[in-house]
Amino acid sequence: MKNIKNNARAFSVRANREKPPALAAKAIGALVIISLLLTAAAGEYNPSAAESAAAYTFAAEDFDATIPTNATRILLDGASAVVEGAGAAANDQAVLITQPGTYILTGEAQGLRIVIDAKKDDIVRLALSNASITYDGGAAIYGMKAGRIVLILPDGTENHIAGGCTIDEDAAEPDEEEEANQAVIFAKNDIVITGSGSLAVQSAGYGIWAKDMLILTGGLLDVDAVETGMRGSDGVAAINASAIIKSGGDGLKSTKSDDPTVGFVQLENCYFNITAGNDGIQAESELRIISGDYEIITGDGAGTMDQASTGRAPALFGGAGGGDPSQAGADRRQNASWDGFFGGTPAETEVEPEPEISVKGLKAGTLVTLLGGAFTFDTQDDAIHSNADIFIGGGSYEIRTGDDAVHADGALTLAGGAVNIAACYEGLEGASINFTGGEYTIIASDDAINLADGTAGARGGRMGASGERLTMTIAGGLIRATGGGDTVDANGNIEMSGGDLYLSGMSMGMEGTVDFDGTFTVTGGSLITAGSVMSASNASTQPVLLVSYSESVAAGSVIELRDSSTGEAILSYVSETACTTSGFTSPKLALGQPVSVWIDGAQRLDITLSESTAVNTAAEGGGAYGLQGGGRGGWGGGFMMPGAPNQQPGGGRRQPGATLPPDTEQPIDPQNPWPPIPTAPSDGN
Repeated sequence: MKNIKNNARAFSVRANREKPPALAAKAIGALVIISLLLTAAAGEYNPSAAESAAAYTFAAEDFDATIPTNATRILLDGASAVVEGAGAAANDQAVLITQPGTYILTGEAQGLRIVIDAKKDDIVRLALSNASITYDGGAAIYGMKAGRIVLILPDGTENHIAGGCTIDEDAAEPDEEEEANQAVIFAKNDIVITGSGSLAVQSAGYGIWAKDMLILTGGLLDVDAVETGMRGSDGVAAINASAIIKSGGDGLKSTKSDDPTVGFVQLENCYFNITAGNDGIQAESELRIISGDYEIITGDGAGTMDQASTGRAPALFGGAGGGDPSQAGADRRQNASWDGFFGGTPAETEVEPEPEISVKGLKAGTLVTLLGGAFTFDTQDDAIHSNADIFIGGGSYEIRTGDDAVHADGALTLAGGAVNIAACYEGLEGASINFTGGEYTIIASDDAINLADGTAGARGGRMGASGERLTMTIAGGLIRATGGGDTVDANGNIEMSGGDLYLSGMSMGMEGTVDFDGTFTVTGGSLITAGSVMSASNASTQPVLLVSYSESVAAGSVIELRDSSTGEAILSYVSETACTTSGFTSPKLALGQPVSVWIDGAQRLDITLSESTAVNTAAEGGGAYGLQGGGRGGWGGGFMMPGAPNQQPGGGRRQPGATLPPDTEQPIDPQNPWPPIPTAPSDGN
């Protein structure tokens, strides 16, 4: 108990130091400010894919922390309590509250619970004034019946509630009493927590659970739960609340799914520090965050994800054909059989995926809307995830994740904010991606930006099937990205009309800096790459220049495109990777314009942009711009490097200990590094 209170006190100091003036100094003033904020947010947010169906409007009573002088007092003393006033009675098992009104709880109780059994429309207000209640094996505060239960945390008070029962996941569906006892604080109706004091909660099961709405408008909460930390089944709405949540399950969630207007989480000006065994914040419908400060750790964090079981391994080289498509990189290569090279079944040595466990940072079923706030993620699975759409319109984000940083099965709209992704498998991913503003820095072990359909796969999901119906639009924003696979990978079309892109990646046909299956049309914006760009569409109206270098350009080199007439630098970039190719485009370029490419202050190429097409290619030393490798699909979609000793047909690097099938293992001939193509086995026809 002492440690929890110390944690709460430390977090209170931090929150009071960092957060802006409270919006709820007066209830009427709070309502005016909230209304203005929500109206402004609504004006900024208008995604075509979905509108917000879930939103909570705060009322004056949500902020009411006043304690009337005629409030009933309940003095807790061990296994007993003394009631001074009307509406409640005590015995050796519980304090039973049957009337609406305000009740002041003070003192310490062991083995005694607070039970509210009022009328269905009654409002029961519990002011916790340095109260400590421990009720092992059940709900210490049990809202059996009422319209609303309000927990008031008076300024300067420190309160502690402990209890809850261990949850048997294999047991039959619990009845109402068993369900109630799974949480320390449980109500079949709304729970409101307000005030400026602190409340520490310890639970063997759930922490705080409201079967209807969970509304937080103040206070400092410190919740330590074996299962979910805080839950509002109908919805969670919080403003001006601070919380430390440590949970073995989800941190904060809403779960009801039978109505599109419920199952949401809405947070504004909150300060949440969440360490969760499963998801950090999860909403069955919409998750909307307007402002605040959020630090979220899930599972074992970013650096410990089991890539073998999830299939999310860095893949600098493709695997042999026929391997399990849910696996990538080294795991797929090791588990693909030689028969699979010819279209057969995968070998029996495949790694079986573990049961699905969701360990995401922010997760929603229909829509994630982020309009502002400061976020820090260290997540085992996706940092920000939606089973449908995501809209980011503001805020700052520091992200480290073992899987995707931002993943939308549907539309991903990026309109503002500063997103720094320091570590991820894939960075920004969606079935449609639309950049209109914001700043994005991405370091990915595979694709930094991936436009693809979502398909079911191993834990964390896979983005797979391609189709020209998919479109990535880049109309604004500043994007700095480095990919271990494709830096920008569009399983469909790219339409670029604005924005500034600085990209580092591969100089290969299979894995490139800009790769697409449809078309790449440029009508505006700036792009400079350290790595290959597949040829832009002739329909582009802004000149695009693609160049090849006669020798590799080292990582850390300054790549510049200059106007040969004036010497002015049109584009300049410090490469994050070594490269043999680059791509350039800028509104400053015009057909017929002479330009030059410079590396670390030394001129390498002179080019005059063509007067007949917007797409220009050039190669240092003559020749034409060309990509290594054979593109997608051939040899299982991999890339084979001539002379490399650890290659095998199928394009994948042969892993230590792995061998080719009998009669196919051959030494590398330096004069002819490409191994012979094996003959497909006859099917007898």
